[in-house]
Amino acid sequence: MSNVWWLRAAVGDGEVLLIMVRTHIVKRYEVLAPTYVPAKLPHREDMIAEITQLLGRATFGATPPDLVITGRPGSGKTATIKRVTADLNKRAKHVHIAYTIATGGAYRTLQQLAAECGIDIEKRGISFEEGWEKFSRWLKDSPRIFILDEVDQMLRKEGELLLYYLSRRPNTCIVGISNRINVLRLIKDERVRSSFTPRTKYFPPYDAKQLADILRDRVRIAKAKIELAAVNLCAALAVGGERKRGDARYALDLLNFSIDVAERARASRVREEHVRIAENEVETEQVRRALMGMEPPEMRLLLLSIGPDPISISEAYRITNERARNSG
Repeated sequence: MSNVWWLRAAVGDGEVLLIMVRTHIVKRYEVLAPTYVPAKLPHREDMIAEITQLLGRATFGATPPDLVITGRPGSGKTATIKRVTADLNKRAKHVHIAYTIATGGAYRTLQQLAAECGIDIEKRGISFEEGWEKFSRWLKDSPRIFILDEVDQMLRKEGELLLYYLSRRPNTCIVGISNRINVLRLIKDERVRSSFTPRTKYFPPYDAKQLADILRDRVRIAKAKIELAAVNLCAALAVGGERKRGDARYALDLLNFSIDVAERARASRVREEHVRIAENEVETEQVRRALMGMEPPEMRLLLLSIGPDPISISEAYRITNERARNSG
């Protein structure tokens, strides 16, 4: 009975006995999370070297050039910059690095960066300029690297104002990350275009072989019992279709869902049939995440896409994306 957990859960006025079976398929689940950053990133060694060369100037007291990293979702952009900056932190402790996901406007992103630096800026009641003055006064002239992930989201919400101030601050390097290759076209303010002239790095999507290498490396570190055929199938499925072409995050999601399926089946290891079942589950979960992140105009477009005839929510989401792209 060492492989069985007995749990009691209260439901209303009653109590339900839950039985959880420990299958020992995975020893280190955290390694298989998309957010986990391993010591080595297969097939991104060249990008790591190039970005390290640029940001590494901070170790000699110089200000690194601004940088914009683009590429499709799941192409290793965020993992690479986190790997580089983690190593940089060890070698240049005088350089302060702040990372945030910049999905809000200028003021919201300023708050997030301030919080990363240990500064408290009011959520409301003061102007952006007042918030910036407080932020800048606290920073003084200390060298900083500010990383703005999903920077295109910020730029769509009048975020150029923050970019304007950051790009004029001394000893400051801005690193923008975006799935949108032409993200710099979102900058309309000529003043920002003049002061923010970043180097650009494009991350190409992974192919099936590269994704298989990445998954095998994670499986090895996680000490997981997953058949090689199942790993290769996850990699192959992650390069098919327009939305998931070469997406390492999708491949890892699929691998994790496959583990869930295998555990529910009380299997001793993950096999191909578990991946086939998990494929439908992960597609549903990805659509759910996308719906939760939709803005009201996008949701209205989705409802129009569904129309009077019954179609699946996945198909409606695909139609919505196509219409959004066609409308610019």
